[in-house]
Parts: sequence; structure tokens; C-alpha cells
Amino acid sequence: MSNSIRPPTTSPWGAVEMATHRGSGIWFVSTSSHGGFYVPPEMLGKMPQRYVERSFRDLGRLGWFEEDQDAVKVVASFPHLFSRAEVEQALRWID
Repeated sequence: MSNSIRPPTTSPWGAVEMATHRGSGIWFVSTSSHGGFYVPPEMLGKMPQRYVERSFRDLGRLGWFEEDQDAVKVVASFPHLFSRAEVEQALRWID
């Protein structure tokens, strides 16, 4: 089994309490305080560079996208993994 198919156990927000696999190794995780998406390295290269550059690189945790502000970047980059409504909403909010 590929490492990207195993759910992350830690995140920039703490220990992962719940993880939902969206496909292609992309996970949405929740912690006791917050959450967001994890995108594995092999998928980051498929995202627009401007989205990747503003993810959690500053924390040394490249590939993490915070649920309140950065999640739309993941949805817009991989629309085939999300519902039409999720994609439409992300495209309205993306910068």
C-alpha cells in the first residue's frame, strides 16, 4: 500500500482525529481544534504553483491546506474528486 493511501496521523493543527480520503492520496483531516487538506508530494506538482507556494510551507509542512482559507485551492485543482457544488463554491471563493 502506498504511503499516500494511508491517512495522516498528525497535521499542523495536531493529532488527526478523523480523515476522509478524497482520492489520489488527498485527505481531508480534522483535529480537536481545526483541519484541512493534505496533498501528497506527487499531487502537489499537478496544482498551480501559486497555490502550492502559499500553503503551509512556512511551517515546514508543505502540502497542507487550511480548511477556512486554502481548501478551495485543492478543490479547484482536482475538481474530479469533488461534487459539482463543491467545485462551484470553490471557484467563487478562490483568489
